[in-house]
Amino acid sequence: ADIVDEGFPINASTTGNKALYEAEQLLLGSGYPLNILRCGGLMGYDRIPAKYFQGKTVTNGAIPVNYIHRDDVIGIIETLIAKNTWGETYNLVAPMHPSRREVFKKNVQDFNFIPPNYSVESLPDNCRVILGEKVIKTLQYQFLFPNPIEFYYTLK
Repeated sequence: ADIVDEGFPINASTTGNKALYEAEQLLLGSGYPLNILRCGGLMGYDRIPAKYFQGKTVTNGAIPVNYIHRDDVIGIIETLIAKNTWGETYNLVAPMHPSRREVFKKNVQDFNFIPPNYSVESLPDNCRVILGEKVIKTLQYQFLFPNPIEFYYTLK
């Protein structure tokens, strides 16, 4: 897996989402003071990863997840506002990156979901672990939910 932090050179061909990359470039060229927040998979409350894959075949359970709990996104935004910090790019992902299989297994146990099936168990060549350590180092942010296996969820 490639390890990617905020210094990783992103362009139209290396981005995982071309539309988001183009929007980011547009905002950066606006001249306004802003921060770019690159959120990983937004989870928490009723956004439970395994809920969306009940009984389905998942291509790969070995992939490390790049999730963040929504309470941490809000906490980071509040910290940025309080510190009046502008002009930075931050990857917003939890510090820990368990496998998709581990997260889904815990979700299945906690909510009695139908477990998914896994068709492949090796890491693909384009697998990335996104690091979000910059918010910890520069903002002294302490994650409420550092481990996606332990995110707070609730069914509606």
